[in-house]
Amino acid sequence: MNGAVVTGALSKALDAVVWDGLETRPETDPVEDVARALRRLASAGTEAVEEDCYPLHSLVTRDGCETPSAAAVALPFVIALAADPAMGVRVDLVDLLAAVHAPALAGEDWSGAWALLADPEPTVRRAATALPAGVARLLERWRVEADPTVRLPLLLALGGAASREAAPAEAAPAEAGEPAREARAVLAGVLEGDDPVLRLAAVHASAELDRELPVRQLDRLIEVFSDLALRPRFESVWYTPDIETPWTREDLVRSTALLLGHDPEAELSFAVRLVESARRSGDGALCREALDLAWRLLEAWGEDALPALPDLIPLLADTWTSIDVMRVLLAIGPAAAPAVPAVLTSQVLDDPGNHRFVARTAARLGADRAEAPCLVGEAVIRAEEPELGPIGGLCEFGRDAAPYAQRVRFAMENSTHWPRLTAAITLWEITGRVEPTMRVLEEFVLPIADGGDGFRLFGDALRALIRMGEISPAIREALLAVRQSDRRLSAEGGYPMVLRDQELRGLIEEAMACAAPRARPDRQDTPQSHSEVISGRRRSGTV
Repeated sequence: MNGAVVTGALSKALDAVVWDGLETRPETDPVEDVARALRRLASAGTEAVEEDCYPLHSLVTRDGCETPSAAAVALPFVIALAADPAMGVRVDLVDLLAAVHAPALAGEDWSGAWALLADPEPTVRRAATALPAGVARLLERWRVEADPTVRLPLLLALGGAASREAAPAEAAPAEAGEPAREARAVLAGVLEGDDPVLRLAAVHASAELDRELPVRQLDRLIEVFSDLALRPRFESVWYTPDIETPWTREDLVRSTALLLGHDPEAELSFAVRLVESARRSGDGALCREALDLAWRLLEAWGEDALPALPDLIPLLADTWTSIDVMRVLLAIGPAAAPAVPAVLTSQVLDDPGNHRFVARTAARLGADRAEAPCLVGEAVIRAEEPELGPIGGLCEFGRDAAPYAQRVRFAMENSTHWPRLTAAITLWEITGRVEPTMRVLEEFVLPIADGGDGFRLFGDALRALIRMGEISPAIREALLAVRQSDRRLSAEGGYPMVLRDQELRGLIEEAMACAAPRARPDRQDTPQSHSEVISGRRRSGTV
């Protein structure tokens, strides 16, 4: 269809829309802005750029909240623009459609969006695999799709859709619907095919349906990643709609390791065998990636990694490995105290964050108990931006770190999001005073009751409340509302969404069981200054 015709028809259709009474996601933004954004896109045509889509992302996507009523009205216009060959940002418009989709819009006409799976332009078809078109439509496209850069993300989408449409995880495959069974058959056929990269994609696509499959396929995984001739092919075909650039082989080593995370022995075997294979073939890039993975597996073994200490200490002198080694040492814990001198003289890239991490690591591994809070506390004091210091590291020292309470409170009052929450929790840990920490925790709990999706910080706030043993009336009311809600407390998909929801609901029950606020003395003891701690002079009285 001619682009001018589409633009003209869209403009007339927009003129006929009654916008009164409709809402955008930021309720303060006028709903007329939706029409303006759509007109601007239509007028720009081939000259449209990604930034032209930003207003619509802001106005009509739900972003964890309820779907704004203006989204249903904007939907057919966005679909029309995305289907117009004369538009310059068709892929971005398809991305917008994926972001707009929500249960509240399930009854709208999405047929034009599903048709994008068969669009003549491969990049548009690839982007369309992110749309929740359903297993049947994805199977229909799979049967005819020939472009390898579309075929691979289509297979990944097929596996994800099959896991969502199949019967519950504990049910037998035979209980799933016919499209889901056919999707399983397609995945099984690809696993036995002669395309090694597509076989790897089938492992990823099948992981939510059968989490043991990657373990059973371990030999093949090693074979695919070790084949140097295949390395360029990953970057030529492995695209996903959420990332603009293709995935590299090294990217896929990391993501494949995650599929083995439930089986530590298999995950370790994956890393070790890749290192061995890379050394035999002289594949430096693969060796580096597998070694990075091995360090993280050691972030996971904890004290069981202690026998590796003699081999780890020399690596602290290398800027490429030192930070990873310190993470391993932290996981080992106090048993790694002999490494403290090497940590203090370790070689790291000249970055304030790295230097703070060195101080925190040395403190946690066994520096003198009186000296340890000073090492971390001084790093907090020296931080140019207060929220960037290792504030959370002060928690483990409890009241011994109270001299730094003023700096922690300053960071809390001058930061937002995760740094603000961390500082608030730390302030309670080192002073024992419920306020102002409780007021900050409310900021991360109450929005969830109103449809917010900050679930990770919500979980952190709940754990802090459980340790405190108290919840405010406002938090209790919010948790009651969340407890009665039937929505999943997770932004993830598939079975991980169920697990995350169960975890948070368990924390809610623990927080609700907290004791009523306890009476506290009116006296507020003044902690000693950090300079007095450094000089070794102790102030009398209780901190």
